[in-house]
Amino acid sequence: MTKCRIRSILSRLCVLAQSASAGVSPQAAPAPAPFPEDYLMVLDACRGGESAGQRLAREALGAWTSERLTAALAGLRDDRAQAATDPLRSARADDRTLSFAAIVHTQLAFGQMDLRQDAAARVQLEMTRGLLALLPEETTPPGLKRRWHLAVGCRYRRDFELDEARRWLRAGLAVYPQDAELSLALGSADELTATFRNEACPSAAECPGGRVREQYLAVEWDRQGLATSAEQQYRQALADDPQLVEARLRLGRVLWRHLSKARGLDELRRATEQAGQGELAYLAHLFLGAALEDQGLRADAIEHYRAALAQREDGQTARLALAHALRLAGDRGGEREALLPVIEAPGPDPAREREMDAWWLYAIGPLACSETQWRSLRAEVEP
Repeated sequence: MTKCRIRSILSRLCVLAQSASAGVSPQAAPAPAPFPEDYLMVLDACRGGESAGQRLAREALGAWTSERLTAALAGLRDDRAQAATDPLRSARADDRTLSFAAIVHTQLAFGQMDLRQDAAARVQLEMTRGLLALLPEETTPPGLKRRWHLAVGCRYRRDFELDEARRWLRAGLAVYPQDAELSLALGSADELTATFRNEACPSAAECPGGRVREQYLAVEWDRQGLATSAEQQYRQALADDPQLVEARLRLGRVLWRHLSKARGLDELRRATEQAGQGELAYLAHLFLGAALEDQGLRADAIEHYRAALAQREDGQTARLALAHALRLAGDRGGEREALLPVIEAPGPDPAREREMDAWWLYAIGPLACSETQWRSLRAEVEP
């Protein structure tokens, strides 16, 4: 669809909207159609990629009010209800179209969240939830609804909107109560809240975009209660998927930091045994080393810090931990040797998140919350 064609569609929609608000029709004042033709016209203009025309159509859809979107959703719902009772007709917006619409509205919401337009983002997400409710599970891309709840909860978690993250993740678990990834993400939101420090956002002026959550200011969290909730979610995730090593790793860390040093050490040891190779193994050895050092077992801690570096030589957190432990042990030569690669290394490229130290990625959220997961879902649905 050309840019000129898209502009023509949008121009016609503006004329119709203005005429409707004035109480007259450009022609003969027909009764309003229950089916949202205007909505599908704009949605169709969103297809095809990221050209200027597609961006223009998405911006137009993002400006629709809650009332207008609600009316469009009602029209789609009524049309499907009529098609379900009439064997001679089918719904005018098929499942693939509604799946695409769900992705478009979610992407609009994420963009509005970037701009701190929280109310507008919620409107888009509620529209998406309504669209997904119209779709039968068996005809949508595999796991679309489950993965959507996970993506939304993870996005709010990444933005430290932890109440919203929990709300969306719990909504997903209400529908998919034995989903290990949803339980893992919910537990991580509780864990992050339990470890949140009020001084990270001491005043409105110092928070990004001026966005302040009152509960993060001068409020003493029930850290033990939140940590216990995180523990329960991680145990549920392991019950649903015993091979989910990240749940074991997070369980060990939340126990060690907040609830029980002994039980935390046990779970972290099990995590090192099950993690295999890669970033989870790096984190398991790093956290176990810190726990052992906390217990005064410095030699054992140094061993695990070295094991973490064997998984990822550029892991700066493990190098700093190793250097600190060696310094306390009186090994100044070993300390310098551990620090030298950190001093000489170039900074990571923020555009490539996997170059970040896995410790930072742990704070951002579970591996299931990676941006690559959302991109994969979009690729399956978008034409």
